[in-house]
Formats: sequence, C-alpha cells, structure tokens
Amino acid sequence: MRKLIIYAIFFCASAASGQNSVPVSPTPKALSALKNLNAFLNGNYNTSLGTYALEASTGGEGSTAVGHEAMRGQGVYSTPTNTMNTGIGYWALRGNIATPSQNTGKANTATGSMALSANQSGGSNSAYGFYALINNVSGEHNVAIGAGSLQENRASGFNSALGISSQANMNPGTTMQNTYNNAFGAYALRGSTNASVNTGTNNNAFGVFSLIAATSGSYNVAIGNSTGQEVSSGSFNSFFGSNVGRGITTGSGNTIIGASHVEFPPNLTNTVVIGVAGSERLRIDQNGNMGIGITTVPTGYKLAVKGSMIAEKVVVKLNANWPDYVFEKGYPLRTLREVEDFIKVYSHLPEVPSAAEVKENGQDLAEMNKLLLKKIEELTLYMIELKSENLEIRKELAILKESVGNH
Repeated sequence: MRKLIIYAIFFCASAASGQNSVPVSPTPKALSALKNLNAFLNGNYNTSLGTYALEASTGGEGSTAVGHEAMRGQGVYSTPTNTMNTGIGYWALRGNIATPSQNTGKANTATGSMALSANQSGGSNSAYGFYALINNVSGEHNVAIGAGSLQENRASGFNSALGISSQANMNPGTTMQNTYNNAFGAYALRGSTNASVNTGTNNNAFGVFSLIAATSGSYNVAIGNSTGQEVSSGSFNSFFGSNVGRGITTGSGNTIIGASHVEFPPNLTNTVVIGVAGSERLRIDQNGNMGIGITTVPTGYKLAVKGSMIAEKVVVKLNANWPDYVFEKGYPLRTLREVEDFIKVYSHLPEVPSAAEVKENGQDLAEMNKLLLKKIEELTLYMIELKSENLEIRKELAILKESVGNH
C-alpha cells in the first residue's frame, strides 16, 4: 500500500508541475493509482491490482480485484453491502459502472476475462472461464466453469454448468426462469438460441451435447454423450448411455437404458426401453404392457415375447370358473353319436379350436388347459356311462347263460 500511495502522489505531483506552468492533466496511470488508493482508504481488507480495478469502491470489504477494470463498479456504500467478492481477469465482476450503487452482490468469485462482468445484486456465484456468467445481473448460487457457460443467464439461480457453453442460452428474463439445473460437458443443456423459450428446471445433463436442445422441459436426466439431444419440451425423462433417446422431442416420462442410435417417435410417453447399440431388447409401454424382442405389444396382451421361453414353473390363475360344473346334475352332455357326427363334419372336437384357428390366432394356454380338462371330465362321464352299460350287459349275459344252462 505504501508503494501505491507513493506512486499516486508522484504522478499527481508531476501532473501539476508541468513546464511553463501549463497545467497538465493527471495521466491514466496516476488516476488508476488514485482509484486503487480510494479502495484501500474507504474499504477494509480489499486488494486491487490493475487499471481501474475497484475504482468505485467506497465501502466494500474483503474483496480482491486483479485485472483491467476488474470489479470497477463495486463497493460504493458506506456500509459493506458487497463484500467478499473476488474478480480476477479483464472486466471480471466489473458491475454497472454508470450506476455503481446497484452493485450489491456478495460472495461472488469470477476468474476469467469478463466473467460475471455484468453482475449487480447477484450473490454467491462462481464463474471460471472467458464469458462465464457474463450477463448475470441478479442470479444467485450459480456455478459456471468453462468459456461461455451460463453466459445468457441474468436472474436465475442454483444452476451448475461445467464445460464450454454448457447452459449457455439460459433464459435472459429478469425473474427466475431456469433453476436447479446441472450440466456437465461441452454444450450440455445449452438450450435454444432463442433463449427466451428456455424455461426448464431441475434438469441434469452429464455428457457432451446432452440435452442440448432442452427448452421448457424439466426434471430430465441424461447421462452420456449426445444423450437426449433432441428433447425440447419433454419432461421427466431419464436417458442412460451414449446417443440414447434419439427422436424424442416432446415425449415425457420415458426411461431408456442403452439402445443407442435407436430412433423413437417424437411424442413417446411413459415408456421403458432397455437395449443395446442399434436395437431394443425390452419395452414396457405406457399401459404397462411388456414386449421382449418386439417394439409393439399386440392389443389385449400384457406380455409379448418374440422367440422361445423356458421356465421351471408357471402358475396361471383364472378368474373364470373351473370346469367342475361338468359333474353337476343337469349338465347338457352331448351323446357320443353327436360327438361323432361333429367330428365327421369339422375334424376336431366340439369347442376345441381347429388347427387353422390356432395357426392364425395362437393358443391361449390357460383357456386351453381349462378346455382340455372339460373334455377329460366329459370323457370320464362317457366312461362311467359305458361302464354302467357294460355292467347291465354283463348281467343280461349271465341271465342268458343261466337260462341256456337250464335247458
């Protein structure tokens, strides 16, 4: 500080004692030194280094400004309203120099040329990199690491951006529009170049170009390079893997794992997909229907499998009546002659689907088991009936034998 005072006095003295008593204006260096000296004399625990650094300071405390015009408009109150700020770099945390009284932000850190250069009332922000948070005015609790990260943000807060141009096109409105977003990777969550439509909140993007086109969509998670890159207004989507979720723009509520480079409908909704590069393996649609090896479950089915299945045990529970009613009195059992006539005409049992029907429509295992049991129970009745008839025939034969023997 002693050197700074001497430096300022020297330049002011030399300026006032020009040759031939002609007044000479103080040099820019002298003015800069005086401004720096002003910061020391009117604030506490401040450090400034650079032309016009902390130029307007009259009451800020605990601030560090290094670089040309770093924090130039900060610290103009008699009470320490903007304290504990650090600006390192050309125009870092410069603030509003036309109306310095508006610069009241606290606990900001700006490292990099023009980082947080427009900040006024915003506090607890950290900006590292050229143009990082350059347009922030009142937004708070933001972290921007990387050139151009969060550069359009003005009032939104609680965002984290790591990577070149990550969250670059945040909504420029004067009220909170984008909050609680996290972007890690170059251009992650960059948003539309028409920044006014970018209003999404609570998004998490991890990977280069992940969620790059997100506008009003919220509560999305994208992990992987170029993942969810076409989502605009869709919300509550979760994408895991490189290049996952392609084609989805407005669809919401989807979870896609793997299945990279697979194209989906723009409005795909409430669907779970698990796959590998270029193909799906499993899908659960918005109605809770599951397809394995296929993308569309036929209407009326909860599970569809393309290919063979194997299981140690399968339990089928039916809501319909089990065919014990066959043994109830009054059951309309066909006669064997009626069954015979039916078979001669149709070449299959009554009520049992034909081979052509099974080939076209498939086979309902539960219904078929019930039907087969019904036929077994009917067959049992036929056997009981035949046994009764057989016993009657035997009795008649015994009587005949006895009658013949007596003669």
